[in-house]
Amino acid sequence: MWILLTSAILLVSVVVVLFLRKMNTYTLIARNTTYIHEILSSEFKNSFPSEDVLLATCGVIDARKYVMEGSLTVDRIATAALTSEFGSCNLDFMNVDMSVNPTRELFIHDTPRILYFIMQLEELIFHVDTHVPPKHIPSAVKSEKNAIKKAIKATQHKYITQGAPAWLKAETYAFMSGEEFAGLRDELGIIPSTPGEQLDELFQELIQRKHWKKINPDIIKSIFNNAKGDVDAVKRFIFISELHNSVGNNFVELATSVSRKHVLSMFALTLYRLGSGILKTAFSAISDRDKEKLEKCVVPADMAFTSSILCDPNFLSAYLGMAILYSYVWINKDAALEFCKKFKDAEDRLLNTPDEELNTAQLSQKKNLDPEEFRNTLKKMAEIAPHFLPDDTEIDGQGMRDKINELEAELLQA
Repeated sequence: MWILLTSAILLVSVVVVLFLRKMNTYTLIARNTTYIHEILSSEFKNSFPSEDVLLATCGVIDARKYVMEGSLTVDRIATAALTSEFGSCNLDFMNVDMSVNPTRELFIHDTPRILYFIMQLEELIFHVDTHVPPKHIPSAVKSEKNAIKKAIKATQHKYITQGAPAWLKAETYAFMSGEEFAGLRDELGIIPSTPGEQLDELFQELIQRKHWKKINPDIIKSIFNNAKGDVDAVKRFIFISELHNSVGNNFVELATSVSRKHVLSMFALTLYRLGSGILKTAFSAISDRDKEKLEKCVVPADMAFTSSILCDPNFLSAYLGMAILYSYVWINKDAALEFCKKFKDAEDRLLNTPDEELNTAQLSQKKNLDPEEFRNTLKKMAEIAPHFLPDDTEIDGQGMRDKINELEAELLQA
């Protein structure tokens, strides 16, 4: 009897210790989900027809690892969002028939729904990512209610004063705009972007924001016009520019010191250099076999290069950067070929535009399409300003046109 009792106590102790180790993540889940909720509420508020859809989206983004691998379904997360209206009494909803919506009851409380949703989301995650018996999970999550509530409140305050972590904001933006997540957005019931009103609201908000308000609104308007109604492209441009403080460090000065004819190309050059730096880090991560570091490079590099193109659709280097990114870093043959084609389309536009209508940066890219002109430019730079050349630049290296042609040939043969 004593042996059995001792064994039972030991077993329970082991279960508790194992679960407490897992519970070290409960405030992390609460923090990240709250940040996502604040980002979506403030920057994508028109995309959600109800709080149910908003909360479910928060859960899918935070638990995307389990959703993408299929161990956790959108339906279960959506049900957690729905039942969060009832309060913590529904934490054991895992045992109910989830194909039937529970009868709605009037539940009056002062606690925001996000608390009950996060508690249920944590229960869902622990059900698929722990060896702890399911029966111990609901009571353990309930016991941490106050700690989760404090984490939510602290995160909401931090968002107001400091904003969200850059990596989490990038992942939220990627989910809301990436083609690979379009199916999940439809399943959640997210409303597709409606360009007109959203762009107008975004423009009015941006020209009042720190640093941006120092830039002539007509310059910002030109970038918005280049987007041709693509709200997400504009949001990515704003995000990546603010993430690396390109606005305060570069754009404001360029907008006041460079002529209107040249300024957008200078914005494009700034963002292209940013993308090139991130791409270099990505190749380093490949060499080091650091998958986590590599994954954190892909979205910012994509944002930097595509935002460069948004500023100047004829900025050829950015198309080349995207083709390289999707050929060698984030392997996607179709995307790489698409940017090879876009490079050639931009090349045609440049070649068919009279020189007098181009600014200095565009004219330089046009001339450097000629391999001989490209090599002469590199030689002059090596003599006059070698510090502007990357360390691994070959003076007799390929021009952009040669690189695109070679890259396209490799992709078509693969």
